[in-house]
Amino acid sequence: MTFLAYRPFIDPLGVHASWYLLLVPCAILVAFTYKAVRVPDLRRLARDTAVMAMQIIVGMVALGAAAYLFIEVVLPRLVR
Repeated sequence: MTFLAYRPFIDPLGVHASWYLLLVPCAILVAFTYKAVRVPDLRRLARDTAVMAMQIIVGMVALGAAAYLFIEVVLPRLVR
């Protein structure tokens, strides 16, 4: 891959081994964007963004754990 002819959507970056590290910045950016539009007072923007980012991260980890348990524990018992 040459950097002069980099095509973002055709030649994506090879971050498949560490995709989970992108969860934190993505959650922060989504929370900031949402709260920048919805918060009535901008003095609360940083705190509300941090709270919502933590809710997103905890929710994604919980959904991942639930999916893992369902696939690794529940489904094998149903198939037997």
